Amino acid sequence: MSPLFPELNKHIVTAGLGIRNARWTADIYYGRIIAESRHVNNSLPGFTNQRGEYEASADAIGISIGYRF
Repeated sequence: MSPLFPELNKHIVTAGLGIRNARWTADIYYGRIIAESRHVNNSLPGFTNQRGEYEASADAIGISIGYRF
């Protein structure tokens, strides 16, 4: 494991809402990725040390609008 590829255990929470009428559709969503923290102590000869506590999280928001002809 290194800071370039922090493979952590993840929990993903998502929610969305869609609305439709005769011609229009609209959708919106939100997602949150929460990663558990992880302690790393890599000390191999010839490589840089990657010691520390790594944490990560991400948010995603999306909107979609459609029209039917």
